[in-house]
Amino acid sequence: MPDTYKAVFDFQAEESTELSIRTGELLVALGAPENDWILVARTNDESQRGFAPIGFLEKMAPAAAFDEDDLFAATPTFTSNDPV
Repeated sequence: MPDTYKAVFDFQAEESTELSIRTGELLVALGAPENDWILVARTNDESQRGFAPIGFLEKMAPAAAFDEDDLFAATPTFTSNDPV
């Protein structure tokens, strides 16, 4: 599974090969960091990709890359009328 990064600062792309990112955005690595840059794609649209400065990103632990809402969306809920 590719590494997931979270943007800790905004970055405005200046070249066509760079990707503008916003603080809090989750990105997937498409390669290894090189010369303080890393090729990334947006997790919600991998067609949007480009280089971002590695210093603007924080590597996420594998479990932390999932949104809490996604975890609880699949959790069944029970009411007092449900048999135990």
